[in-house]
Amino acid sequence: MSLLFRRLIALSLLFIIPRVFADIAVVTHPENPMANLPETEIKKIFLGIKRKTKTGEPIKVIDQYSNERIRDKFYLIFTGKTAAQINSRWAGLLFSGKATPPHQVQNDEQVKIWLQDNKLGFGYIHTDQLDNSVKQLIIIPEKE
Repeated sequence: MSLLFRRLIALSLLFIIPRVFADIAVVTHPENPMANLPETEIKKIFLGIKRKTKTGEPIKVIDQYSNERIRDKFYLIFTGKTAAQINSRWAGLLFSGKATPPHQVQNDEQVKIWLQDNKLGFGYIHTDQLDNSVKQLIIIPEKE
């Protein structure tokens, strides 16, 4: 096998193998006036406890698909809740009429695109996907 062929195989594996040790960033729109909230308040947003700004505007959350590894890791590390507990919590809020679960998107890039249209939105992405289209609020080291 030629050296070039082996390098091409190794490079292609980088795109096939899922991220194993990627930190997660909580992000928002760069102009979100709530970007300086303490971590405890941001946790409340992702748990559906804090749903409105001080002026009564709805706070939005974008989630990644439930079958995505980043979602499970994010909630377990950041909130201390399993994916099943988060699903149950949002189901209860939906049933009570208090809130609807966050919209879900497929990947980090779609989170960033969604945040461009949702100034009061919050989401999470892998840190290697950070750029100037979002504002990083918190870095959550991924624990393996």
